[in-house]
Formats: sequence, C-alpha cells, structure tokens
Amino acid sequence: LGKTREPLVNFFRVFLNDEFKINNRRLIRSWIALLPLLYFCLKNDISNLRQSEQLKSLKKFFILSQLNDWSLQAIIGKAHQAIKDGGDEFPLSEIAETAKLQRRIELTGTLLGEHAEFTLKILNPKKTLTYAIQYGHRLNPELEHIFPRNPKEKDLPQNYKSKVNEVWNLELGVPGDINMEKLNTMPNVFFAGKQDKLKDHYSYLPSEHPEDPIWDYHKMEEFLQKRKELMCHAFQTLYSLKV
Repeated sequence: LGKTREPLVNFFRVFLNDEFKINNRRLIRSWIALLPLLYFCLKNDISNLRQSEQLKSLKKFFILSQLNDWSLQAIIGKAHQAIKDGGDEFPLSEIAETAKLQRRIELTGTLLGEHAEFTLKILNPKKTLTYAIQYGHRLNPELEHIFPRNPKEKDLPQNYKSKVNEVWNLELGVPGDINMEKLNTMPNVFFAGKQDKLKDHYSYLPSEHPEDPIWDYHKMEEFLQKRKELMCHAFQTLYSLKV
C-alpha cells in the first residue's frame, strides 16, 4: 500500500472508531459510499483527522451518504472528480448537488426509522457496543422497543400499534439480559426501582425517572414526541444536520 497505508488506517481508526465508535460491519450500510471519504483522506494525507478543519463536513457526508445510499457510480465518480480537482476543502455541497439528481439529500423521520441501528449509533457516537452472542441466539447489544410491541394491557391508546415501531421508540445497545427480562412489560413498571439501568442503557429520554407520569403508556405519544424533538436536536447539535 505504500504511502496510502497511514491515511487509510487513520480513517478507520480515528474517523469510524474514535469519532463514532463504529466497530462492526453491520453498522455500515454502504461501503462504496465511503470511497469519497477515503480518497479525500489519501489525497490530502490527513494524518490526524481530529485536527482537520474538514472533520464536520466529512461527518455530514458520511451520515447523508449512508442514510440516502449515495453509492451510485455516477455519484461516486463525480465526487472523485470534485475531490481531485479541489483543494484541501471537502466538496460536500458539490457532491450533494450531484446526489440530489438521483437520490435524496435530506433526512426524514421515515428514513431514520428504516435504518434505525445506524441512526441510533450516530446519535450516541461515544457509546461503545460489544457485539457478542449471548443467551443462545440473542445478540448483545440489541435493538429494543422502549414501549413493548405486544403488551398485555388491553386499554392501549388508539395509535399505540402505529407508533411502537418508530425509531423514537427504539434504543440500541440494550444488553440481551435486560431485553429478555423486560419482554412485554411496560417501561414504567419494569424500571421501577431500576433507575440506574435506565440511565446506563437508554438515551434522549424525556425523563430519567420511571415514576414520572410521562412514562405512562397512555401518554406514549407525548413521550415519543418529546424524544423525537431531543433526537432531532442532537442531529443539529452534533452534525449541523436538520431532520
């Protein structure tokens, strides 16, 4: 690999691992969409991404290209040319102009829900996940429904079933033992007296106190709306991206 080895290693170690704690292939939707990032790092010999003024643009491209699947040859080719012809500034705007002719360039709640694992991981960039099979065929970490899919309660809100699978009701990185024990128990019941478990494994919560009225399943819609607002605000704060 010659002189390409160091910038490539820096990209995977510093960008994917240190900045996002992405340590497993299943979290990457499109490896092809990484090529413009790799080429930019090679061309500019970025030995330390953390000190690069382009880091924010690289992160924005990473998120947009993965969620919107900017893996078409036409997009990758144009991106390659724009980087080749440009200087040390990542040509995000130019690439996005090309991408919008064939792919989406915006983020929507529906799109985030379609790629919930990736979405939840980038919203928790400092959270390290350990992928290991435990408890037979259960995967740790698991994608968990905060309000369960099949609760025993009969007086559910009218829109419960339509809301339960939204990304705002999901959490990544919940250990299999919690998920297996919680099953179809409502969160305010399961986490009563277990506030530490709640704080350790769940993020962007309207309240960290399970006895708070907002945790009542009759107020599920209010809970999810507030969590949605927190998560969308995080996209803006962390990456200057609007959902």
